[in-house]
Amino acid sequence: MKKGYDPGSLARARPLAYTGTMSGQEEWFDVVDLEGRVVSKATRSECHGNPSLIHQAVHVLVFNHAGALFLQQRS
Repeated sequence: MKKGYDPGSLARARPLAYTGTMSGQEEWFDVVDLEGRVVSKATRSECHGNPSLIHQAVHVLVFNHAGALFLQQRS
């Protein structure tokens, strides 16, 4: 177990604010303020094209026992 790791932290994690859908349309994200409160919605391209539109994100890194990183192949 890594120092500082708390196995119960996942159970206490806040739910994601993401409410986007993929039905042939662009994804929508919740735009948040500096405290993480939802203040509006914007499309993915709007969020990524405007640094003032802050949205929540998550990155997951998966390693095997040998330390190799698994990567998702995207189109």
